[in-house]
Amino acid sequence: MRKYLWFSLIAVLFFFGGFFFASGTLLEKGSRKALDYLADRAAGKGFELIQPEFRNVEFLSARTVAWNDVSTKLKLRKTPLFSSAQEVSLKSARIVLSLESIWDRTFLLTVEGMNLASKHIRGKSQSIEDRPAWGRLEWGHLILFFQLDFLKPWETSTQLSWIFKNIVDLLNEGRCSLVLTFSGVSTVSIQGKPFNIELRTELDDYQTIIIMDEADVRVISQEFDLLRPLTLAEVKLLSRNPLRAHRLLKIKEYTRKVTTDEHQHDPAVPEDAFRHVLWSYLLTREYGADFAMKVTDAHEEGRTENTRDERLMDINNNRIGRNYAKSGHPETSLLAMLMYDPEVITSPGQVAERLR
Repeated sequence: MRKYLWFSLIAVLFFFGGFFFASGTLLEKGSRKALDYLADRAAGKGFELIQPEFRNVEFLSARTVAWNDVSTKLKLRKTPLFSSAQEVSLKSARIVLSLESIWDRTFLLTVEGMNLASKHIRGKSQSIEDRPAWGRLEWGHLILFFQLDFLKPWETSTQLSWIFKNIVDLLNEGRCSLVLTFSGVSTVSIQGKPFNIELRTELDDYQTIIIMDEADVRVISQEFDLLRPLTLAEVKLLSRNPLRAHRLLKIKEYTRKVTTDEHQHDPAVPEDAFRHVLWSYLLTREYGADFAMKVTDAHEEGRTENTRDERLMDINNNRIGRNYAKSGHPETSLLAMLMYDPEVITSPGQVAERLR
């Protein structure tokens, strides 16, 4: 009887061992087939999946699969889905996918130990040094709940593209429509110095946004040659737009340099008016009129050293800069235009007359 029990136990172990070995082999083959399928489908959606690879894949439970040591490269073409062409390198210690509800077709995706590097293949502005939206991202951790109707395979590709597009938006623009949690450390080079910035997500007006600490904003702003320190409102705005912070500070520094140089070359150039027009113009061209207005308004908010008329003058000239950008005028034409534009206010004494 005892020998029979031992024989039965060994038989069961061999059966389940063979089952898991076979299932693991099938899972690996299925995973590679799925990657090939995604790569083929991706080509028609504006991005290219290059050399996706993983060390192994395993079942963690009946509903949970994990891929270990995952790496790939993504090339994103400029399309309606993606605002600029770029290349992204991704490495992850482990990616875990769990089927949370078969009835709702709800999945939980967890990406652990994520390292990302991105570079723009072509920037939007040629007048200011091009850069990646973020430098290098390390120790990233992402948790995402999503629905995928696998019972309708003809819709799966579109759904996956939408999910992927939102993740790219989060990493490049700092916001997306997916509900997820994300944290990581971004290493960026500012004026040749490396800075480590801790990033995390929070919900804001039905969107997920990436934020960073306000103290980090103040630290990195000191590396730029700005005319004045940032206002509290500017610090708050940059902390809630960390992936734009470097670019925003670069635009501000570039504007100050150009307008100072022009005024030194020709004292007739109204330096303050030109600075506000050019700054608002560049912000609008880069991010649109609404966000440009938020940035320039944050600069004016809490600026106690300015008089009321000085503040109104700056607000007026910021508006003109937005209008120049929306009209499609080239940057090289701005100075000549504002010198003869009757709406441009060049001194606080003109405010009462011009803004009646």
